[in-house]
Amino acid sequence: MEEWKCLSSHELLKNQWLTVHKDKALLPNGLIVEDYYVVELVGAVIVAAIDQCGNLVLKKEYRYPVGCTLIELPAGGIEDGENPQTAAERELLEETGYASEDWTYLGVSIDSPSKCNSKLHMFLAKNAVKVSVQQLDKTEDIDVLVVPLARAVEMCMNNEIKVGSSVHTIMTVYLQEEQGNRKDNLEE
Repeated sequence: MEEWKCLSSHELLKNQWLTVHKDKALLPNGLIVEDYYVVELVGAVIVAAIDQCGNLVLKKEYRYPVGCTLIELPAGGIEDGENPQTAAERELLEETGYASEDWTYLGVSIDSPSKCNSKLHMFLAKNAVKVSVQQLDKTEDIDVLVVPLARAVEMCMNNEIKVGSSVHTIMTVYLQEEQGNRKDNLEE
């Protein structure tokens, strides 16, 4: 597929979390879109933390833009100068009180790509343990839920978990775990 070309870009808003641009774009078919709005977000991370019993650590939080409480994986922005894994470790600890010594990078999840550059670095944290109380930001009110990984997959399938990046990460982890279990069974 051919790429679109940005003919001009005007910054409308910029703060510590996001930048909004109004772009003029040339499409491969020759059409010019005069007002294509693009939201650029700071880099972010999302964590699938599994405890020693195979349970997944989830959070329940009210989300103002959609006007409802959602079940999600712990996630958050990458601070200036911070690498993604350090951000993932920090967000897991702050939002849930859990920590892990066993981290695996899973790739990137992309949400809302038609208007937003939102990319979340996905991580798996195995053998997660509760080591402290939550250290929430003043705007956060988070309940922690711990459920078996298979139950979390069911929650994705029946729309209890409906945040795309959480579903993507949970399914990625589940498939990896299932493939690992199949491999272990074949080796026995």
